[in-house]
Amino acid sequence: MYKKSHDHGFTIWRAAERIWKREDNTFSKKAIEKFLKMYAEECLKVLMDGDKVSIKGVGTIRPNIVKATCCGLPALKNKEDELYTFVRIHFHTNDLFKERLKEKLNKNLKSGFDGLKGEEECSEE
Repeated sequence: MYKKSHDHGFTIWRAAERIWKREDNTFSKKAIEKFLKMYAEECLKVLMDGDKVSIKGVGTIRPNIVKATCCGLPALKNKEDELYTFVRIHFHTNDLFKERLKEKLNKNLKSGFDGLKGEEECSEE
């Protein structure tokens, strides 16, 4: 049976490849990967400290600590019979990003493509 390979999304390697191919690029692919890895590490440190990460034009990632409460319903408890506390990640997009996504989706739906990838992107896979 044919198994489709997993798509890891927009990785550091893919980002470095795209930046390296840009006409205005003056850096080596290795240097770009190194910069992006350092940026990702800094984002991770900030999120681990409970602060938010904002990416201009995309949105904001914010970790929230959630303390579970029991309202007479069964709830998950740990070994000490305490309700679990967990971290929830909220991603808030800005309005411009949402509008651009909606615009592209509507254009693709009118052209007969379900999703954000258009005819050009679908034929490349």
